Amino acid sequence: MELKHRTETFITVEYSDLNAFITKHFSFAREKGHMDKYSPEPEGGVYLKEFEFVAVEEAANDSSYTFSVTGKLDEWGEEEIKELLEREEFGEFTTRRILDYLASKDLIPKGTYLINVCW
Repeated sequence: MELKHRTETFITVEYSDLNAFITKHFSFAREKGHMDKYSPEPEGGVYLKEFEFVAVEEAANDSSYTFSVTGKLDEWGEEEIKELLEREEFGEFTTRRILDYLASKDLIPKGTYLINVCW
């Protein structure tokens, strides 16, 4: 008996690289916090609100997550991105919506993303 399967191509990204890219792209400023004393001062002295894939997606260690990124946002997605930009907070906004938004602006390629989580 053969195992049913198919071969796919993915755009593979480490979660920490995704965090850094999204954080830098949106550049939502924040005030310096208590824990910042353990890190070097950021470029230009501006501290940024960090996107946290693991927290947003409740991701487990040693796991991978796939997202089909089309670059198209439905009405709900457009409303969610508009709110994200107005509030300048990542909060509970989903990674999928953010990736589709970035692809709609041609900042990332469209395709199937495989986000690897390992810490």
